[in-house]
Amino acid sequence: PLLLNPDKSKLSKRQGDVNVDDFLKKGYLKEAIINFIALLGWHPSDDIEIFSYKSLVKNFSIKKIQKSGAIFDIKKLNWMNSIYIKELELKNLIKISEKFYCDLNYNFKDQDKLFKVFQFIQNRIDRLDQIPDLLYPFYVDFTINDNELLSIVNSSVSRSIIKYWDINLLENSCIDEHFIKELIQDTQNKFDVKGKAIFHPL
Repeated sequence: PLLLNPDKSKLSKRQGDVNVDDFLKKGYLKEAIINFIALLGWHPSDDIEIFSYKSLVKNFSIKKIQKSGAIFDIKKLNWMNSIYIKELELKNLIKISEKFYCDLNYNFKDQDKLFKVFQFIQNRIDRLDQIPDLLYPFYVDFTINDNELLSIVNSSVSRSIIKYWDINLLENSCIDEHFIKELIQDTQNKFDVKGKAIFHPL
């Protein structure tokens, strides 16, 4: 079928990536790409969307491919890729994503720390190229020279807020704008704080 943008216009290189290599360079897994492409114009009878390669080969049918245009929904590809990333063994995730962070001047000798960091990262990305940004706070030291900021950050309330956020972030795999807004509101109500008292510790 003809590939279309979400607005039903014809998919073209001028409007974004259309080459498989471009998606691989951004950290999309080949398994997710194959799965996604297979569903462009083909609808399995049981409405299952995530397939292993073997299952896809077994179930795919050219006869069920529709002739009308298929929407290339990048949000769906991102979601699908995040599912495949979550299903990776941690060792495998660290290995296949190494090319995205190997040039960073960070000390990765502590393997136990690296595993714990990737456990945190694994449920929070939908592309491997997002990993460097999430590694940054775990491996880069920074100094705070603002006395007002230090007094807020070092307060007992700030420490409680940090622990509260740490627990909530670790317990939830679906973290989006709505979740963060609700968590900010919950923090305000729970600790009776607002403004700098919330945002400086975070």
